[in-house]
Amino acid sequence: MIYIYFNDKNGTIYSADKQRCFSVVFGDDVYAFLRSEKNKEKRFYRTQTEETGGDMVLIEVPPEKVRAVRKEERRKQYVSDCMKNKEFTILHLGDMDSDDGITGEELIASLDESVDTLAIRNLDVSTLRKSLKTLNEKEYEVISSLHYASPPLTEAQLADRLGVHQSTISRRKNAAYRKIRKFFEKN
Repeated sequence: MIYIYFNDKNGTIYSADKQRCFSVVFGDDVYAFLRSEKNKEKRFYRTQTEETGGDMVLIEVPPEKVRAVRKEERRKQYVSDCMKNKEFTILHLGDMDSDDGITGEELIASLDESVDTLAIRNLDVSTLRKSLKTLNEKEYEVISSLHYASPPLTEAQLADRLGVHQSTISRRKNAAYRKIRKFFEKN
């Protein structure tokens, strides 16, 4: 089944930021919708999610965002083409969130490293990634801000940003280090 969410100021479905309203068409109405004169120029972003049971969902892209969406589509196509031609090696970064400041650069191998050293480092990175998942939200925020942000923040900068005392940041950091150390000892 195909669902099309289109901009409609009288729509009953809101975007996450409540800035846009949508209406939806699906089933046999999709083709009539797309063929109508007023909808021929609209652009949609295609997605398939598990929440929809694998159904195709098209979301109208505002005219000012079309360029960015097309750029991302071209990037994805380029990566797909490169994968088919095996022009590069794919490094899977696991299930890390892309918005947490961790880039995955720590996984890129140096040509000077032996296979043994590389394997041990990859195990350590994997264990570290798992240990970060054991931290509570505040501890994780401290560790990611102090070590993975670009540029990394100091304890004083983070304390100012969060509106807490620097000693609070220090305590959270030390608690996080203890949890990480304990995780490494068990694993």
